[in-house]
Amino acid sequence: MFSTDERDQRHSATVPAGLVLAPIRRRALGAVIDQILVLLPVALGAVIYGFRPGDTLTDNGLLALNLATAGVALIYDSLMIGLLGRTVGKFVTGTRVVRLADGGVVGWYSAVQRALVPVVFSAVPTAGWLLGAIVYAFAFLGPLRQGLHDRAAGTLVVLNAARPTPA
Repeated sequence: MFSTDERDQRHSATVPAGLVLAPIRRRALGAVIDQILVLLPVALGAVIYGFRPGDTLTDNGLLALNLATAGVALIYDSLMIGLLGRTVGKFVTGTRVVRLADGGVVGWYSAVQRALVPVVFSAVPTAGWLLGAIVYAFAFLGPLRQGLHDRAAGTLVVLNAARPTPA
């Protein structure tokens, strides 16, 4: 019948630049892949530093892990979006980030701004997991599927090889 990409394009809104918005399921899978890639070096660093499963985390240890995770996430997202327009998760899911205004390449300022919003929200003690989820949950609201980070940076997540949907 239809390939996955054809189905995604038929059921996705088309942005003014003629690109097809990425479906939420692709965005979610890409985000999970990226979170794993961010957590791997943090976990490796914690093990090298001497932390072992079952050890009790002190407040300082938890703060160090949170800061390390926030730092790695900020650097990873900023560099990948700024240089390539995509993270590894977006490569795997066939999506990319573009400017809302014209579908063009995201600049460095917008790439950092886009990465900073979820990092700041997620870093709030105790409620960070919920606030971080809210950043991404905004993608369910509105016709352009923009999370708070996309709205702040003026970006969209689109299918990489998208063609305009025929009328």
